[in-house]
Formats: sequence, structure tokens, C-alpha cells
Amino acid sequence: MEKAVRSKGVERKWSGKLTENKILQQMRRSLEVWKMGTVNYLEALKLQEKLTSNRKALKITDTLLSLQHPPTYTVGKRETVHNLLIPDSELKSMGAELHYTQRGGDITFHGPHQAILYPIVSLRDIGLGARMYVEKLELTMIKLASMYGVKAQAGQKCETGVWVEDRKIGAIGVKISSGITSHGLAFNMDPDLNYFKHIVPCGIVDKGVTSLKNEADVELPAEEVIQEQLIACFVRIFGYNDVVLKDKSTLFIHLIRLAFRTNTLQCNKAWLHTCPTPLTKRYQVGSLETVCNFVGSLWPHQQVVVLNNEMTSCCVENRSKWISFLGPVWPCDMVS
Repeated sequence: MEKAVRSKGVERKWSGKLTENKILQQMRRSLEVWKMGTVNYLEALKLQEKLTSNRKALKITDTLLSLQHPPTYTVGKRETVHNLLIPDSELKSMGAELHYTQRGGDITFHGPHQAILYPIVSLRDIGLGARMYVEKLELTMIKLASMYGVKAQAGQKCETGVWVEDRKIGAIGVKISSGITSHGLAFNMDPDLNYFKHIVPCGIVDKGVTSLKNEADVELPAEEVIQEQLIACFVRIFGYNDVVLKDKSTLFIHLIRLAFRTNTLQCNKAWLHTCPTPLTKRYQVGSLETVCNFVGSLWPHQQVVVLNNEMTSCCVENRSKWISFLGPVWPCDMVS
């Protein structure tokens, strides 16, 4: 179908296909993926809250956090702490933490060798209701398991998550606020399953917990590869077209930029020192060591009024240069 369009005295032909292409471009779904390594649970929770707020305000696109946690037990909003089978006092000796959250679901365990995805996405934009969203999270883990010959399936009506027969391999607990999701899924690659003996996982009795390592008949690749595959399954099942990968160096920059606006820097000092070296190659700010040492030196009280005009230890003379340096990194969250 074509029709004439007159513009500034010049007649040109307009094709309906052009409009279809524009519509298709508008329908393209974009996703930012943050590959974060191992992150303390509370730090990840604070980041989710910040990203959720930004997503509601349309400051950012859909975002996916890919990470692992140190040993941590979390309780959902039902507060079913009675499903913790040992006294709280024993957790510290086990090197584990306990946190209460506002996600759905019961008590669960997060720890090393467990792949975690926290999607911060707009359900309205992707056209999903809460039930279908959870089903797609389940399908994401089912697809990953099938790549290693493991036949997994969604649980029964009251058994959210992914199962291999009567053994749970993947857990789901989500929060939805104003149509924006947070929290997400945890897939057992090869965690220490002994941690699960101290709880009634997800409040479901008489059923076990398993891992990809236990169920697969093939040798597993490096965990980073499995985590990449889990991300790929999520992207495919949720229908994202454009994916931008970001790592901890980018997030490190973002946290510094937030400090300019809030006059506080809240981040784990040890985590800052794990930032990969491409940080300095890409942004040319002296050396990674000086950046980390500078930020680390401002961490005696965990909430420090910092980042004024004295930035010479990072080879940056003044605040305005820091702003120009950091500006392109997070353009939708501008520094004033």
C-alpha cells in the first residue's frame, strides 16, 4: 500500500512497510545484563531497590543481575522462620547469614556455586502477568537443565520452582511493585547441599534438593559458562532483542557517581578490589590500584561524606573532571 505525501511542496511516496519497520523497532526489547560475581546479599538487595526505583521512573531499561551470594538464608514475606531447623545463633559458626525479605515464597538458601538471576523488568512492557512471568522463570531453568540432559519440570500448584522428580534444582521467589519485578531465581549448579539440611526448603516437607552436578551424566564446564547459558536462556525465553553486557567495573563507576549526588558511598571495600583491570584501560584514570585505594581509604565508617574537590590520588584534579569522566557511563542518571 502506497500513498502520496506532500512535504514542503515536494511529493514523495510513503510505503506502509516503513511504518511496520518503525513499529518493529519500537517493539524491540532491550536488556542490560550485570555480571557481578559474588555479592553480599544486603548489597544486592540495596542495588535491586535502587534499580527498581529507576525502572519505575523510566530512567533505565530492563536490567538483569547475574551473581552468586556467600552462604545466606532468606525468609520471604510470610516470615516462616519456623522452617529454619537450627537456632539463629548457630548460623554464624556456619559462616552463614539470615535475612528477612519482601519477596514471595518461603525460606531458602543462597550460596557459592549457585547461579542467581535478579530481573528488574517491567511486566507491562513485556506483556506478562505475574503467573506467566513465574512460569517463564521456571522455563528458563528447565531449558538450562535440558542442555545437560537433565529432565526438569515445574512443580505442582503450590510447589513453585523447578524439580527433577521430587528433588528441587531451582527456586523462585519474586517481588512485583507497580509492575516492576525484583528478586528472581536461584539455580543449583554445585552448591554444598548440606546447607539445605538446616531448613525446610521453600516450606515443602518430604522432598529433597539436588544440583546440576548431581543430575547430569556429562562433565560440567566452568561455572561462568553455565551462568552465561542461564542468561542466554532467559534472554531467549523472554524475547529480548538487544542485550548489553556490563561487568563490575561499570557498576563500580556507577556507585562512585551515585556518591556525588548523595554524598555517601555504600559499597563493600573488598568487592571494590575485585574490579577487573579493563576499568583503567577503558577510562584512563591513573591505575586501578589508585582508584581502589582511594575509595578504600574512604571506608572507615561504611557511610562517608566524601568525593569533594581533592581527587589527586586518582590522577583527577577536580570534581568537574570526575563528572566529565563519569558522565558517559550512566547517561540516564545524570550527575549535577
